[in-house]
Amino acid sequence: MGSMKQENPAEAGGSFWPSRLLKGALLAFCCWHVVFLVISIIPTPPLQHEHGNPVVDLYGLVLGGRQQWTLFETIPLQHSFDLWLEHEDGAGGDVTSGCVLPGFKPYPVPEKSRYYVLFYQLMTFIDDVPYRDAYLRKTARLLEARRGPEAGGKWSLVMAAGYTRTLFYSRRDGQISMMIPKTFDLPPPGGVSP
Repeated sequence: MGSMKQENPAEAGGSFWPSRLLKGALLAFCCWHVVFLVISIIPTPPLQHEHGNPVVDLYGLVLGGRQQWTLFETIPLQHSFDLWLEHEDGAGGDVTSGCVLPGFKPYPVPEKSRYYVLFYQLMTFIDDVPYRDAYLRKTARLLEARRGPEAGGKWSLVMAAGYTRTLFYSRRDGQISMMIPKTFDLPPPGGVSP
């Protein structure tokens, strides 16, 4: 009985691994993908939202997803977020109404992502000032149409955001977040609205 020797496919003239061309294409794709990943996480200068390289944008559109995140943000920025329309009634009290149009529905708590993203961007990003102004003008017009002449006076949109504090500060006094309200005055109902 002779010893049976098994043939190695590589020695027999066949190729067990893909051809060199396929290996080269795979290597080129992997290198391009690494370059794309590195370019996509390079932060843009503050307050500057310019579009990147069209080739990289097209590649990201086809094989990726747009994500906005910062490598060093380890905690959520906001602990709470609420919005409402406010008006002093002349007797020292405040009249409040919802901010969600149409119908001035109250802002949903806990936040629904659709409203959260809309109002967070509307109220905090510098680039969205035209949209914020358009929202405030539209709100003023609808408020006047809904409440009639008694809506007079100065109405404001109040945004109360509870910003999450770092562990260093929250250990000192036990407060997880710090409430920072911002007030945006509604313009007079005249003017162009969307």
